[in-house]
Formats: sequence, C-alpha cells, structure tokens
Amino acid sequence: MSLKDDETFVRQRYEDVAAVEQTLGSLLPHPADMPDALNTLFEAMRYGVLGGGKRFRPHLTLSVARLFRAPPMRALRVAAAVECVHAYSLIHDDLPCMDNDDVRHGQPTVHRQYGKAAALLAGNGLLTLAFEVLGEEATHDDASVRCALVSGLAVACGGYGMMGGQMLDITSGGAERVNDSRIGSLKTGALMGFACEAGAIVGGADEINRIRMRDFGLCVGRAFQIADDRLDADGTTPFERAVELVSEAVTHLECFGARADILQAAARFAIMREQ
Repeated sequence: MSLKDDETFVRQRYEDVAAVEQTLGSLLPHPADMPDALNTLFEAMRYGVLGGGKRFRPHLTLSVARLFRAPPMRALRVAAAVECVHAYSLIHDDLPCMDNDDVRHGQPTVHRQYGKAAALLAGNGLLTLAFEVLGEEATHDDASVRCALVSGLAVACGGYGMMGGQMLDITSGGAERVNDSRIGSLKTGALMGFACEAGAIVGGADEINRIRMRDFGLCVGRAFQIADDRLDADGTTPFERAVELVSEAVTHLECFGARADILQAAARFAIMREQ
C-alpha cells in the first residue's frame, strides 16, 4: 500500500475517534440532580471512557461497517458499545488486585481518582451500558440483529474471551506469559474479533463474511497483544509472530480488493504504533 493510502487511514481514524467520542458523550449518563454517590459513579464512568485512548477497536467496527454499507448512526452506536467494554476492562485491569497501575493515558487511573469501589462499579456500569446500547431499537430495528450483537459481545467478554485471557495473564509470568498464544487470543483478540464481526453484523453481512471479519480481528488482536508485550519489555520480545499474524489477517480481506485498504492499514497499525 502507498503512503497516500496510509494517510487516508490516519485521516479516517481521527474522524472516527471524534465521532465515537461524540456518540459516547451522548450515551453515557450525566451527573444530575441526584444523590452525590450516583453523581460520583457517573463521573467515574465518563472519566474512564472519555479520558483518552486510540479508539482502535471502535475504528475497526466502523471500518468494517462501512465495508458493508451499514447506516452510520447504527454503526456508531455499536462502536461506542465496543469502546465501553474496552474501557471497562482497562479500569478493572488498573485496580490494585490486578495490575495496580496509577496512571492511564497520562492521568490518574479511575481508582486513584475516585477510589477502588467507585472504579469497580464504574467498570461494571460501562460493561452493562454496552449491552443496553446494543439491545436498543436505535441500534437496529431487527431483533435478530440485536440478539446477534448481544450474544457475540457476551462470548467475547466471558471466560472464553477477555475474562479468561485476563485470568491466564495474571497467573502467568515471564516467558510463559509471552509465549502463551491463548492470552493474546482471549484477552485482546476476542474483543477485536467481535469489534470487526459486529461491523459486519450491523451491515447485514452473511455468515461467511461475518466469519471473515471475526478471523481478521482475531489475528489483529493477537498481533496487537504481542506488540504490547514488546513495548512493555522495552523492545526485547521477539516480533516475527506479530508480523506473520498481520499477514494472515490481510488474507481474510483479499476478496474485498481495494475496498478493504483501510482495514489493511489498520492491521499494520496494530504493530507499528508507539506506546
């Protein structure tokens, strides 16, 4: 792909970031005339999801949705739900019982800003909000589409997805962690696989193309996790497998030709980004 194609990707990604953040702002609960404790919860939810980030997962959702010509507002709601789940996972990852991180996106983590209990509830609130958004008719007027989105997200979040991957992550260490491909497949790949498949679902894609998109996202997610491990280890982690996974991801796009150039660029971004 040419530099022009990459510039197109960068421009589209920034446009997607702005659109997703605007959508999130409208969907998230606002502090209002209610008990201070609820206001604190809503503030913590907004702080956790609107405080920065690359919005890579919702960008994947929107890129796939455009490939299948999904209505933009429907696609944005799905993308926002995906980002709510990602933010929930980061809030919980940062807790003292997990990674015990004090800073996220250059600012205090949610539990440092609002306390551990509020952070736990804020993460839970974002997770449940994602399912609420996907289940509403505004996301799609076809109940079968909404059910496919909800069930797909449930699998991506559960024991055979993000939660299982996180459990493997916190019980592994050193070379075992780096070399266990299940961690990348479950912790990161599962949500990215859903993010891509969700764009196909809301765009009315058939089963074959839904699987293509899910497999593309899974490969990208595994490569993304390897890149994270490499950055965390100051560049010492072997990187060849991540490059192979990006090549494998691109094979799932071959039937779409140039229409999938943005997704090809996204796959490369997964391993070329800076921390």
